[in-house]
Amino acid sequence: MRKVILHYHLFKNAGTSLDAAFKENVAPEEWVTREFPSQPKANRDQVAEWILENPQAQIFSSHTAYLPPPNLEGVKVLPVIFMRHPIDRIASAYAFEKKQGGDSFGAVLARNTDLSGYIETRLALPHDRQCRNFHMQRFAMMFGERQGDELTRAKMAIEKLPFIGVVEQFAESMARLEKWLKSEGFK
Repeated sequence: MRKVILHYHLFKNAGTSLDAAFKENVAPEEWVTREFPSQPKANRDQVAEWILENPQAQIFSSHTAYLPPPNLEGVKVLPVIFMRHPIDRIASAYAFEKKQGGDSFGAVLARNTDLSGYIETRLALPHDRQCRNFHMQRFAMMFGERQGDELTRAKMAIEKLPFIGVVEQFAESMARLEKWLKSEGFK
């Protein structure tokens, strides 16, 4: 059975550092990245297709892939995801967007306000999850809405996922990740 790593690269959760570590350990064609639409069914279908259409790849990384990991015949998908303290993540997102070029909503907002204004504005937008239960929303996507409210589904995902790293414990998380991946046959 083919085994692949699917890195759910959550924004400002040490994903760039993790991707760098992955890239150091595989050939260039074995690490791939791609982004997906926000419509859940299309997102999940395209993630599954991406894995199947890249047989040379061992590691897949995406900011926008949604849980749950695809269930593919002949392929075992090993999900890897990191979490960060929400306040630290928001401060990092603000700092990143403030110095980032471009005209995205977050970048323009960060360049034109302080951290407090950035947070207040984002919290005032009902559907903006950047500063409101960001991790909960992403983890809850693993289960359908009939399986409970968002918090219940997020907790279920945390219990079920085989690996969740903690940014504030990066070295320890990486050691745990390495041990798990070796047990799955990765070198």
